[in-house]
Amino acid sequence: MRMEGARRIALTALLMVAGGCTRSADAVAQEAADIAEMQAVRAASMELDAALDALEARLHNGRGAVRLWAELAERRQGVSEIACENAVMHSESMAAIERRERERAAKLRRSRVAQARHKVASDAAVGGYEYKSKSSVTERANTASP
Repeated sequence: MRMEGARRIALTALLMVAGGCTRSADAVAQEAADIAEMQAVRAASMELDAALDALEARLHNGRGAVRLWAELAERRQGVSEIACENAVMHSESMAAIERRERERAAKLRRSRVAQARHKVASDAAVGGYEYKSKSSVTERANTASP
């Protein structure tokens, strides 16, 4: 009997262990629901990660655009400064050329007037007339009037 009692204890222990290892239908359904919920959370997490990656990419693109516009503004400023300096130098050169042209024209006019006076004086001497400049005629007119 002793053996039979030991068998009973072993069988009871075995049934208890086996009974504890088996799960009820509710436990299986709960575990399936938990697994489904965990998969849904993982999917939502992956969607959020994808959305964050897209947002980060947009942010980097935005930063790149801001850097590009800042660099373009800086370049434009530099080009504007160079263009202004060039315009100033050009206008100064044009003014200097204008001055030289006016001086040349005045010199040419004086030369032509001097040549004309010389020609009139030489023609007057040939014709028996004495050439008198405007200043000598004006002096004579002032001294002749009482």
